[in-house]
Amino acid sequence: MKKEAFLICVLLGLSTLAAAQNHEAAHTAGPDQRTLDQIELQRQLAPIKSAQDLTEYLNRKLPDSPLNKLSPAARKRFIESLRFNEKGLTTFQYTDLESELSVSEIYQVLSLFGVQHYAAGIRGARISSPTDRLISNANFCAPYLAPALSQATPARGLCDHDNYQCIGRATCESSGGRICTSNC
Repeated sequence: MKKEAFLICVLLGLSTLAAAQNHEAAHTAGPDQRTLDQIELQRQLAPIKSAQDLTEYLNRKLPDSPLNKLSPAARKRFIESLRFNEKGLTTFQYTDLESELSVSEIYQVLSLFGVQHYAAGIRGARISSPTDRLISNANFCAPYLAPALSQATPARGLCDHDNYQCIGRATCESSGGRICTSNC
């Protein structure tokens, strides 16, 4: 009986160790296809994918736009920070989002551009609801989305492009308070 209990404990320990190693391997190997598909789906469904889309969106003056949750000055700075290429939003400044909005409000703003997964990486934002907590605990952003960049810069658990801006195709440059998206 003691032998069987011992074997069960050993097997459970090995099973736990294998699960931990598989979890670690998944995080170092990169995102799974499902995660990449979800990010691509977000991008494709975004109402704003270009500077022209942004202009058209702003001209509609929608009263319920998530952008209206920002103060006028912060909204202006945020909009002026936006950069696009053929894949969509490449750079945005997050400091006003972080200081004025909750995590779920940031998620709503970023969903306009299909990059809402970056909301989880903006750690200074207000958490005032279970939804905020759920988003902030999500592991959407990880250093493996751009391995070359994450090897060159220390990741702090945020999106791999934190404090960078897109300056050219697949080229991010250090720039405090901005995020260089995977569209760069």
